[in-house]
Amino acid sequence: AFLSICMGFVGVNHLAKYTSFLNLLIVLTLFLLVRGSLYSAFFVAGLAFSTHSNGFILLLPLLLAVVFNNVSLKQVTSFFVKCIPLYLGGVFLGTPSLISNFGEYFLKFKILFGGFFSVKQINYAHSITETLYSFLAGPINYFFEIWTVTGILIFGLILIGIGITISPSRSISKKEIIVFSFLILYYFIVAVLFESDAPAQKYIIGIIPLLILFAGRAMFEIFEEKKISIYLRQAIFFLILIYSFAYTFKGDLVFAREDTRYESTDWILKNVPKGSKIELFDQIHYVCSDEVMN
Repeated sequence: AFLSICMGFVGVNHLAKYTSFLNLLIVLTLFLLVRGSLYSAFFVAGLAFSTHSNGFILLLPLLLAVVFNNVSLKQVTSFFVKCIPLYLGGVFLGTPSLISNFGEYFLKFKILFGGFFSVKQINYAHSITETLYSFLAGPINYFFEIWTVTGILIFGLILIGIGITISPSRSISKKEIIVFSFLILYYFIVAVLFESDAPAQKYIIGIIPLLILFAGRAMFEIFEEKKISIYLRQAIFFLILIYSFAYTFKGDLVFAREDTRYESTDWILKNVPKGSKIELFDQIHYVCSDEVMN
């Protein structure tokens, strides 16, 4: 319910891009892992990586799941020998052209992992304050970006849910560690290792569905708290629901009326004769999405 009224998530999914499918594959992979379906999880993770390079981060929870489910090193090695073909099968099924154009893809991956995910260059001649800023600016910026994406009330629930989950009074299960490993590594790569400190919604959206789980956990605990009257519990829920719906609806209005990509697309559709060719480009999903919005 909270994900359906999460402004940033709804906005991103207006566009017919890879983001929606990648989010589905990430959640499905983690779901299969916590259910113990490791073979299926490896295959789906391969599909995720073929969809976008961010999918490679799933390798950490995959590794942890294998280690947690096997006792000896020999068992772990044997399991990986069985799972790697499934992972590669998912990759090649999602991107069959890897087989015929491997050299071209290899160069792209080399540039991607050598530059896009490169560690920031730190000048240690600078003061400690400047060095700390170079590491903390990204995480702080993305902290507020998630606030913007979810809205203040759902964001508050997420923080409460995280606090409840990592509370010293309860132990963290292996299944939770598997999910947390992806969340933490994904956030660290995007917020710390990316060259730019400027937050971008498209980079952080991959963990929003998982963060919403914490909001659900917090809401569950509120409804289970007997010290709070049932009417107050219901009022809290409907307040969050109504506010988040209004926040998302406002975002949709801005998106549909003021987004320059749609304004330019609308102008082209009204003023350029049908059948004319002005330019071929790889952002055709904007044109398709504009037709759906209309």
